[in-house]
Amino acid sequence: MSPTDQRDKASRLARRSPEQALKVARAIADPWFRAQALAHVARYSNSVCSIARESARAAQQRDDDFKRSAVRSWEVAAMAETGHLKEARHVLRNATSQALLATPASSRCEALILLLHAAARINVEETIRVAEVLRKRLVVDSHWRCIRAVKDAAAILSGLDVETANRFVNSIPEERIRRKCIAAVRDGAAEPRSFFW
Repeated sequence: MSPTDQRDKASRLARRSPEQALKVARAIADPWFRAQALAHVARYSNSVCSIARESARAAQQRDDDFKRSAVRSWEVAAMAETGHLKEARHVLRNATSQALLATPASSRCEALILLLHAAARINVEETIRVAEVLRKRLVVDSHWRCIRAVKDAAAILSGLDVETANRFVNSIPEERIRRKCIAAVRDGAAEPRSFFW
């Protein structure tokens, strides 16, 4: 069974049998898929924080900063969706700092937009904070994936609070990128991704 299949099996089991799902998740050799599977288990377990910490340890076994930070989005979402907001904020801030170390720029922005999706599970303020980190990166990272990430951030913010989204968009100094973000907000709000199924 591939790591993807193992992760999917743990994810399917997590809702109805967290104990069985935990056994499957712990047996996954690949740290990325093990971290995701453990976060699924945490989401449906009574031991959310301890299993989330296990997910974090798996994430740190990855071989680069993109993988170590991006996969923590599942951990953040699991804690936020179960009401462990203080812990979710703490993990989000650590993962955001680590994402800034990722190279190249496209990987850095991909990690940040995943973290922004998870931040939306906490509150608008945390979502804005990650969006601002993304916006500030545009000064040095104008890779198309970074532009797409900022555009997605604007659309997600508009779903949470249109006024906030407009302020965010208007703070983008590059006119070409600002126009794309204005269009993204005008086209309608985007829902943050779902981390669990």
